[in-house]
Amino acid sequence: MVVIFSKQFCVCDRLFAVVDDMFCIFQGHIENVPILKQQYGLTKTATEVTIVIEAYRTLRDRGPYSAEQVVRDFQGKFGFMLYDCSTQNVFLAGVSLNSASLLFDTYFCIL
Repeated sequence: MVVIFSKQFCVCDRLFAVVDDMFCIFQGHIENVPILKQQYGLTKTATEVTIVIEAYRTLRDRGPYSAEQVVRDFQGKFGFMLYDCSTQNVFLAGVSLNSASLLFDTYFCIL
């Protein structure tokens, strides 16, 4: 699977992390990082990509939350792709420069 972000998207670095067989690549910036760290009980050293992984884990493990509800808390310009090996689900979301959301609310199975 290949994900290509437009050159217009952001000149920010890409972040990559693996936690408990969840692989996540993140590009962009989340503006409300301190609030999200507190909400998910993360340490001060947590990055945007670890916040995305924890938000996904909440979506997966703690109840019937829609993907839109989880990502709605993120403020900023970003895009990410998360692959969960244990469930073989992909979680994708992004916000464009004109603030029009691109959000996939369902999980896509990779065969």
